[in-house]
Amino acid sequence: MHSIEWIASFYREEDNWSSTFSPFETLIATVLSQATSDKNSHAAFGRLRDQLEITPKVLSQAPIQLIEEAIRTGGLYHQKALKIKGISRALACGDLMEMMKSQDARERLLELSGVGRKTADVLLCFRGNRDVVPIDTHIKRISARVWGFRGDYDSVQKELHGIIEPKKRKKTHIAMIRFGREICRAKAPLCEICDIRGECLYYLSRDAPSAVSHS
Repeated sequence: MHSIEWIASFYREEDNWSSTFSPFETLIATVLSQATSDKNSHAAFGRLRDQLEITPKVLSQAPIQLIEEAIRTGGLYHQKALKIKGISRALACGDLMEMMKSQDARERLLELSGVGRKTADVLLCFRGNRDVVPIDTHIKRISARVWGFRGDYDSVQKELHGIIEPKKRKKTHIAMIRFGREICRAKAPLCEICDIRGECLYYLSRDAPSAVSHS
């Protein structure tokens, strides 16, 4: 399918900013990325790392006010601080890497308070070497517009896994996010300069519901 291959060309190595993080740091960075921009979440993670060692033991014992102040720039800092505390306490006496190696790793991660399907899949994709596409808002929007993949998280993911080769899923995930930011934007998508508009269901059907065009 030409469209997915073209979107994959948007991959840039520098977009994989967390490539040197430990699994736990990746988990915390993903929590901080929720409902905010990369700029804000990266700043929040940087401040947290400057002030506290990002390990389950340290964060589980740190005063929540200190965590809140460190991550304030990331938005929703009170809710995110509570998630970070809950995750840290749950993992303080465990081994996250060993958990991720287990056959039921996704299910075990989802049992952690504050960890949803996207967060679990990001961790498995980037630190567990699992061939999985985490579904964020950009990817969900692109999937609906270009191929008509709609439904809940798992159904959209299943459709994407059907068109993306397993070994290309991590890079394609990163590429789709850049494509969503630069071309297939939530508002005013740049369809006229998009090379796959001839394959895009949204472009080919200008009567598409507004829910699709602004999803």
